[in-house]
Amino acid sequence: MSGKKIWFLALFLLAWAVIATIATSYYYMQYTKYNDLYQDISKKLGEVSISINLAIDYGNTTRVWYNETVLQIGATLYNATVKVAKIETHPLYPGYVTTIDGVKENLSEEVYWLWWYWEETERKWTFGPVGFNEYTLHDKQTLIWYYSNGATPP
Repeated sequence: MSGKKIWFLALFLLAWAVIATIATSYYYMQYTKYNDLYQDISKKLGEVSISINLAIDYGNTTRVWYNETVLQIGATLYNATVKVAKIETHPLYPGYVTTIDGVKENLSEEVYWLWWYWEETERKWTFGPVGFNEYTLHDKQTLIWYYSNGATPP
């Protein structure tokens, strides 16, 4: 190789190294900036939101979990349910669900949509005490819609 070619190659590699270093520094600074913004927004969002776990058990061995569903503070089970599923309620009783994702209650077989929440201290499912549109959710709570004849969710 001639001295001119080696000099050109060395100059090219030096330029490449300088450009790569500048680009790496730039993208690292951008990453740091946006990561800090993300952390700040996450912290602020945590002050005005809750996270729940919600399951829908369709009664045919199909159970779908919507873990860490984020809702605003003060949200009801209604808000959480319509966020993850298509529902229909009774026309006279808005706190009573008749259909979830196309699965309709079966009055002749006495199978209905009932909701339960996990009682952590007692380690058991507890039947919902009010209509789902009136039940205010709590952070880190676990709930389930269960298509059954009143039996406790397994």
